[in-house]
Amino acid sequence: MKKYLNRNIAITLVIAINVPLFSFAQQVKLKDLTGDSKANYFFANIQSVEFLSHPLFERALFINAYLIYDSEATPTDYFVGTDEILSSILISIRPDGDYYTESKLYKMEGLENPKILVIQEGVFPDVIVEVEYGKKNKRKTERIKLTSE
Repeated sequence: MKKYLNRNIAITLVIAINVPLFSFAQQVKLKDLTGDSKANYFFANIQSVEFLSHPLFERALFINAYLIYDSEATPTDYFVGTDEILSSILISIRPDGDYYTESKLYKMEGLENPKILVIQEGVFPDVIVEVEYGKKNKRKTERIKLTSE
């Protein structure tokens, strides 16, 4: 009888301890961002992720770079007879930590077949982005200085 009593007490304790854990379990919170037309446009048109949390200056800054299809930056007469569009590059520079309000966001727009060749440190807080773009036989390369401040 004592053996069954100890087992029942043990089972009761396990249930009593775990019930609060189940009732406070994390739940999915869904937030509809459809109304944010600019964010919706960018996310719907991501072509590729070029850099994700790329560290610079000994992890003081992190770079995210996204290549997007950008019909808004394509002149109507740029591609005659086709439905092609130009691309743009979105670059986010954020300091270490959760400082998204202090992050910088840049858009290099209206590029044909762009490719980021390199992202490198300049003189702090500057970041150098080397981009190649243009038609297959007429490629151009530019170095662009961005600042994190």
